[in-house]
Amino acid sequence: MKQGSEGAVRSLLIALDVEGREVLVVGAGSVGARKAARLLEAGAKVVVVSSAPASSRMQALASARDELELITRAFDASDIEGKALVFAATDDPALNAQIVSLAKASGVHVNSATSSTRGSASASAKADFTLLARVDHDASAWLDVGVHTAGGSPVLSAALSRRLGAWLDDEEVIWGVLAPVFAELRPAVFAGCEDGRVRGQFWRALLARCLEREEGEGGWRTDRVHLREVICEVARAHGIRLGEGEVEELLSRAGVV
Repeated sequence: MKQGSEGAVRSLLIALDVEGREVLVVGAGSVGARKAARLLEAGAKVVVVSSAPASSRMQALASARDELELITRAFDASDIEGKALVFAATDDPALNAQIVSLAKASGVHVNSATSSTRGSASASAKADFTLLARVDHDASAWLDVGVHTAGGSPVLSAALSRRLGAWLDDEEVIWGVLAPVFAELRPAVFAGCEDGRVRGQFWRALLARCLEREEGEGGWRTDRVHLREVICEVARAHGIRLGEGEVEELLSRAGVV
């Protein structure tokens, strides 16, 4: 996201695969517990180091999840070794700044509870990344949406994420239906068409067709019969080799009924 004013947000928004990788969280309070829960949900192996008593939520996570190791002692620089990411999640700004500096020196990306990627802190004390405010919605497990303010306004991120979540749940559930369908369809389209330009035209045309509302209904058709017909029709129009049986199978994998 890039703004036109001085001091603008210039961040690379990515979705990082941390499944099976070790991540360090320093701090076992409420902030550390929130970070640990997000990491566990993403499939990471979480090591939590804290000299202070763990919050009830952190204790519950440690009891329930084998992927979380809770170590009760002071942070040591060696804790950073071999970690994919580091989260400085204590309530001590000086300690967090030290953790950030050490992680950067070790070439490990680091997040801090008391320093964003912006602001007046020294370069060595600034976090490398911030977590996006996750949009909670029921649309689909395949569809993940986040809000980013570079750590500068968590309350704004949270408020906007709640509004987007309500929008996805109440008005735009079709996005949740299409996300797994398009994900399952993508390899078949690559196999059936070598021309990248044609593939791009196919995806745009397919999305436009899927988003057409039914006259008099005010909504969308997302049943398997309709989606199979639309996908096959658009594929034929663009010369993409895609059989009805293949489409039927991928719709089943995507959970379309």
